[in-house]
Amino acid sequence: MTTIYVDSRNRVSGSDSNFTFELPETLHMQTSAKMAVYKVRIADAFLSTDRGTHLYWIDVALGTLNTAELPVGAYTGARLAAWISSNFAAATYVEATNAVEVAYDSNRRILSDAELRDLFPNGPGYPQGASATRPQSINHLLGGSYLDGALQIFP
Repeated sequence: MTTIYVDSRNRVSGSDSNFTFELPETLHMQTSAKMAVYKVRIADAFLSTDRGTHLYWIDVALGTLNTAELPVGAYTGARLAAWISSNFAAATYVEATNAVEVAYDSNRRILSDAELRDLFPNGPGYPQGASATRPQSINHLLGGSYLDGALQIFP
């Protein structure tokens, strides 16, 4: 009997919920062998915030960098959107597209790590231990974004 662990963090393509992966080593089976799944365990055993906890945004009118800190934990799209709603602006998780849509008012906008380096290379506004080159942001959770009318969309 052989045990195979499947972890979406080690996928070679796809999304967290629909992905392909490669076995870490060759699995040899006899010609007449059959495969069956006897046990499935779905664990939320990792932290979403392992690479950063800060959400950064710019207030264009004031030219300031602002931040909020996401509590350490594991987040679904819906939980992340709820946190953004209570700490920045109204946000919604759209399950059909796996996107987070955040209200955009043409003044306040969530910044990518690249924008942080370009717009605020020396601060001020970074929390203790963070900097433009190491912002410890939640952008690994959000990914890239684009503006669509009154929304900043993180697909």
